[in-house]
Amino acid sequence: MQSRHALSVLMLSMEYSPEISGGVGTHVQELSAGLARSGDRVAVLACAAGKTEKMVEGNKSVYLLAPTQVQNTQAASTIVNGILAFNKNLVSYARETVLREWGVPDLIQCYNWLTFPAAYELGSSLHVPVICTIGFLSEPCERWWGQAPDLEIVKQERLACRKADRLIAVTNSMRSIVQSTHTVSDDKIDVVYNAMDLEAFSVDNASPQLLSRLRATIAPNGEKIILYAGRLNPQKGISAIFESIPQVVAHYPNVKYVFAGEPDSQRFAAELRKMFDQDQTLKARTILLGKLPRRKLAALYKIADVALVPSVYEPFGYAAIEAMAMSVPLVATDAGGLSEVVDQEKTGLTVPVHALEDGTRGVDIPALTLATTRMLEDEPFSREMAGAAREKVRTVFGVEKMVHATRAVYETAISEFELQYA
Repeated sequence: MQSRHALSVLMLSMEYSPEISGGVGTHVQELSAGLARSGDRVAVLACAAGKTEKMVEGNKSVYLLAPTQVQNTQAASTIVNGILAFNKNLVSYARETVLREWGVPDLIQCYNWLTFPAAYELGSSLHVPVICTIGFLSEPCERWWGQAPDLEIVKQERLACRKADRLIAVTNSMRSIVQSTHTVSDDKIDVVYNAMDLEAFSVDNASPQLLSRLRATIAPNGEKIILYAGRLNPQKGISAIFESIPQVVAHYPNVKYVFAGEPDSQRFAAELRKMFDQDQTLKARTILLGKLPRRKLAALYKIADVALVPSVYEPFGYAAIEAMAMSVPLVATDAGGLSEVVDQEKTGLTVPVHALEDGTRGVDIPALTLATTRMLEDEPFSREMAGAAREKVRTVFGVEKMVHATRAVYETAISEFELQYA
């Protein structure tokens, strides 16, 4: 659908830029940049990791708001109350700074429940539609890796799904979960895949000499490198990787597992230390690099022989398309959005996730082992799939396609809103 005119979009997010956080931060950066390149005016208001600051990039302005310390004991008593308090700060800053500079936007876009309260309050007062992108729901997803959803968060998720003027789900899998959990009608929710600027991520900014030194440092004995990039979290199937390592090593001894990411809780960090202490194979065959800047992560992909994304459930999976964009042979589960991202034996190998008796889900360890060793041993097959995977990222998960689809949702939301209040 062609736009009637350039749009003015206000985007509210708890994350901005993959350097700070994960999928949402990546999506906000890619979408806002793509919209600005297409001629729209975009103001991004997001949570800052440090001090409050403003950045101007052509048609796009980014306002990063540092969280203020919540003095009210009740407001800070729970995660939800703390986030709701920050939403009040978002509203105040938007009114006092952003809207004075930008004027009234044509619409407001927010992400999950985390910034919906601010978006809804602003949308109601400015009389503009609110579009909420849903990239995750704690209910029922967290139950699948043994975590009990916070009931207050579930309540906020329900409000966002039911009160937003339109919803965008990042995959058909996520759309189905939203609809079945919160009774959302077909005509209110659209699917728009996440995307990435392939050229910007894979730009060759590392010399062959640097890459050779990097490989020699990580795999000094000529080992093949198996890479996991992302948060170290039970959702991401980290335990499944560790369980599969001895089995993979038994078939293909000359490997080194590299983890680029950090545990997102002290509890899981303690579990990881315990696993390492109990298994010498893990210590000998793995390297934990922590969270890396994006350019260093891109260099790491360039020397990787296989990438793993074995999530118990994944709404979309930016780590999958990052590996695909870099032509790294990919092994992923078929859980959630990954089954839409990865085509079995065409753009990667997928392994099943099984429902267990206790209501959780588990990665098929023998299948993960078999897929990993197959990628290591059959190089012509791996290279062919990796080439097809890069092409799929270019044609299906390109930023221009995401921008076009998102703008179509914007136009629909604006038209429906105008008709409703005409």
